Amino acid sequence: MRQVVRHLYEDGISSPDGKGLWPVATIAHLLRNPAYAGTAAWYRYEYVPAPELKRSRKVRRPREDWVEVPVPAIVSTETFSAAQAITHDNSRYSPRNTTPGTFLLRGLVVCGPCGVHLFCDQKNPGNNKGTKTRYYGCPNHDPIKAGGPERRCQERLVRADELDAFVFEQLKAVLLRPQLLLEAEAAIAGKDALPDDELLAAQLERTARRLDAANAERCRLADLYQAGLVSLSELQRRAKEITARRERLESERTELQARHQELAGANQLRRRIANFAARIADGLEQLDFDQRQRLVRLVVEDVRVTGWQVELRLKLPLDDEPPDGGSRPDAPKSPASTTTTRHLRWSRDRVSSHDGLRSTYLASL
Repeated sequence: MRQVVRHLYEDGISSPDGKGLWPVATIAHLLRNPAYAGTAAWYRYEYVPAPELKRSRKVRRPREDWVEVPVPAIVSTETFSAAQAITHDNSRYSPRNTTPGTFLLRGLVVCGPCGVHLFCDQKNPGNNKGTKTRYYGCPNHDPIKAGGPERRCQERLVRADELDAFVFEQLKAVLLRPQLLLEAEAAIAGKDALPDDELLAAQLERTARRLDAANAERCRLADLYQAGLVSLSELQRRAKEITARRERLESERTELQARHQELAGANQLRRRIANFAARIADGLEQLDFDQRQRLVRLVVEDVRVTGWQVELRLKLPLDDEPPDGGSRPDAPKSPASTTTTRHLRWSRDRVSSHDGLRSTYLASL
């Protein structure tokens, strides 16, 4: 938001009250106000007595009490949602109070039992003042934050350097084998194995021929009736049979066409995943820390750690048109240009058994 303020100032665009410098709070309100996306809300806040402040206090009403009214949209819903995602990520990945080049998975590691993001911490091991050991820790180690001593998290601290290296190696293994991603996507969606493309096309062609034959038979039956060769009752009986057969064939053709479209979509997804993996794999080993971190944030939704189990949830940004050029993984697209995302879990047989992954005790907390 400060960068937005800086650009507005450099472009000579004054704030609503005529000042040269926009307040950051005003920019925040503009970016988060759903009215600009076409939905204005009234009665979002109310004032309640606050004796400790000797005045009223503004509090947010429950969402069900809001009165939402459609208004002319200035930006699309997709653009508004992308802005919310960017502001969330900017806050989540803010570099403040962090040593550069450390904590590759900062903002991504989640405590499995508690479901909260782990914080980053650095500690001096023993009396050695020259080096520091980095950890990911659960905020619920603090009984107050956990909501009581009985709810205090029992998970140990996670060695940041060990977890960072472990996750990045698993990520490389996945990205270099696109077929695993396709299998995971199919397993999560609960899809059955799709038939072969040629077999499905042959079934469609055969069904179309049978439909044409049923239509031709109906025409011949009408000709026979007009020629007086069949009675009305015979015409009605045979016409009913032909109609039932046509309806059955139409239903079969509709189902085959739906499966054909699904197969086409699966083939397109396969090409996109293979294209994405190829672009990533080209320069995977040459990435520096910042580029690795941008790649991890582009692809990893979160990393859940429970005991010795490490689970990766992946998100693959798949553009409508796979780029032809060799776009590098250190230049991810903005959320506004990302049109398709697949969330995949990668946890099968991925258990960290490295002794250095966990801390030995939590006494320091």
